[in-house]
Amino acid sequence: MSREQLAMRLISNEAFVDNKKLVTGRLSDEDWDKIALAAAALGRSKILIDDNPALSVADMNAKCRRVDNLGLVVIDYLQLMQSAGGKQRYSGENRQQVVSELSRGPESRQDKRPMLSDLRESGAIEQDADIVMFLYRDDYYNEDSELRNLAECIIAKNRHGETRKVELQWLPEYTTFSSIDRTHQEY
Repeated sequence: MSREQLAMRLISNEAFVDNKKLVTGRLSDEDWDKIALAAAALGRSKILIDDNPALSVADMNAKCRRVDNLGLVVIDYLQLMQSAGGKQRYSGENRQQVVSELSRGPESRQDKRPMLSDLRESGAIEQDADIVMFLYRDDYYNEDSELRNLAECIIAKNRHGETRKVELQWLPEYTTFSSIDRTHQEY
């Protein structure tokens, strides 16, 4: 996704305005008020997005070192990222080894920071990660599922805590997950 698309999703999520309405521009006055408040809140946050598809681990590390008080690095689709040696270096090597090197790259510095990454196509970073979580929605895979818009966050590995499953509500119109309010359920 481009930085503009990610910004639209962030605003939709923060404002709780349907993402489709935001993209098409068919917004009510109330929606505009919510968007203004969300944009102001996000503007006060220090969120940096680099949508360069050719970013290497070395480039990412250099950019991260230039950011004061960096709290979290999120990498979407780690497998597309180039290693410090570039694509040619790995022409005959196992892709899992490449992903493993990439996953260790951001944590090889003395000033360690948390890193989240998308695990598509490879479990190689699992060995290097402190926490590994997966999201599962049954209705995504099974059209007949009775579990509409329910998700599980599966905490598969947690070096500093427990592993378990957490039920979440999927809110597709805002492209976000939320906790499930169990306090008002009838028994």
